[in-house]
Amino acid sequence: MAFWRKEDKKKDAEDPQAFVARREYDKAIKAYRGLLTSEPGNYVYHHKVAEVYCLAGKQSDSIDDYSKAADGYARDGFLIKAVAILKKMQKIAPDNPSITKKLEELSESGSSASSRIGKSDTAGGTLGRGAEISLDMEELDDVQSIPLAGEGDPGEEGESADGEPQAPPRGEIPMEMEEPSAAKVFETPLFSELKRDELHEVMTRLRHHSFPAGTTLVKEGEPGDSLFVMCEGKVRVSTSGPKGKPVQLAELSEGDFFGEVSLLTGKPRTATIVSLVDTEVLELTRSDLEELEGRHPRVRQVIKDFYERRVASTVEAMIQAVRPPKKRS
Repeated sequence: MAFWRKEDKKKDAEDPQAFVARREYDKAIKAYRGLLTSEPGNYVYHHKVAEVYCLAGKQSDSIDDYSKAADGYARDGFLIKAVAILKKMQKIAPDNPSITKKLEELSESGSSASSRIGKSDTAGGTLGRGAEISLDMEELDDVQSIPLAGEGDPGEEGESADGEPQAPPRGEIPMEMEEPSAAKVFETPLFSELKRDELHEVMTRLRHHSFPAGTTLVKEGEPGDSLFVMCEGKVRVSTSGPKGKPVQLAELSEGDFFGEVSLLTGKPRTATIVSLVDTEVLELTRSDLEELEGRHPRVRQVIKDFYERRVASTVEAMIQAVRPPKKRS
């Protein structure tokens, strides 16, 4: 039998997450405001308040808190999160000039930021956080049929009947945003290797999407014409193995991007990507890229160059993954 102290019950009752779960949004906002009183500089709470406003159908009330959250993320180097928030704001207030100005400012800071992907990720054949995995090229065809040691069949739970991504049900957007730390400042070469004017053009064209857990973002064999940058959440990457059984290849998270070769060449997707938790991505389509090429032809080359640097380490990592563990002597 569990015994709960009165203090514990009171704490649970005042937990803003509990209010969100019960859809008591006004109480959740008040609770987060209370936390901001004791931690006025905690922009993650502003992010949460803005999300609760949106859950409550009060999108216009979320702008100020979203703005403060975006400023905080940008100041601490969380460029991808800042961009994602600003793209959300643009959906709510497309004519707000301050949002455009903030994107311009991010273009300047993002173009001067160095990639957070370590040299060991590229040279050593390992794939750490922030390392993109190329899964759309013919070079990986020989690897796709090899099941990973110790892995079962991941399956594709949660997708719709036609395989299309489903919109998150109203009132079920998760609010489990963690306090940022230096270890979680991940960037992507899509941002860090572009010059200021190139980055600004890319940012203006990015589209923000939210997907609940279990959604199929990309399906193997289907046409593809866009690239996705992970800005929050986690996805599982799998492909068809022997006898058509799915084989898990990797998990991607913040800072990773995928789909670049379908974007560049129009080849069908060679992997299925399913969200393991509620996930947010930024999308760049082929039509966007074609519009960019007239003024900024280097954007395509940046994406292509990064793929070419990554493909060798991707293949090596998969080879290492399928090798049986060495027996102890």
